[in-house]
Amino acid sequence: MKLKRAGLRFAGKNKCSSMDVSFKDGVIEISTLSISGRTVPILRNLIAFEQCYPFTNNHVTFFADLMDRLIKTSRHVSILEEAGILRIGLNSHEEVAYFFHRLCMNVYYNNGKNYLRNVYNNVAQVEGTDVA
Repeated sequence: MKLKRAGLRFAGKNKCSSMDVSFKDGVIEISTLSISGRTVPILRNLIAFEQCYPFTNNHVTFFADLMDRLIKTSRHVSILEEAGILRIGLNSHEEVAYFFHRLCMNVYYNNGKNYLRNVYNNVAQVEGTDVA
C-alpha cells in the first residue's frame, strides 16, 4: 500500500523465470506466480536446499523475502492478483498472506548477494525511504 501511495504500480509479466523482477518508469514488474497447494512445499523445499548449501545463489529465498515484504494482508494479495503477479489456487487470500509471512521465518541469507538489490535501491530512491 505504501508503494502504491508513492505512485508506484505493479504489473505481472510472463517470463521463463518465475523470479524475474524489474523496476522501470514507476512500475514494478514481477513474473506471474501461481500459488497452489503444490507451490507451498516446492518453495519451502527450495529455500531449505538453499539454506543447506551455502554456495547456492539464494534466488528463491530472496524472491520469497520480496513477496513477504509486499504482502502483509489479504488486501495486498488482492492487489498483486489484480496486477497479474499472483494466480491464487489456495482457499483464501489470507492463506496466501500467511504462507508468505511464514516462508522466510528463521532463514539466513546474505543481503549483499541479493539479486534484487538494485530493484530495492531504485524503488527506495523514488519512494524516498529505505525499502531493503
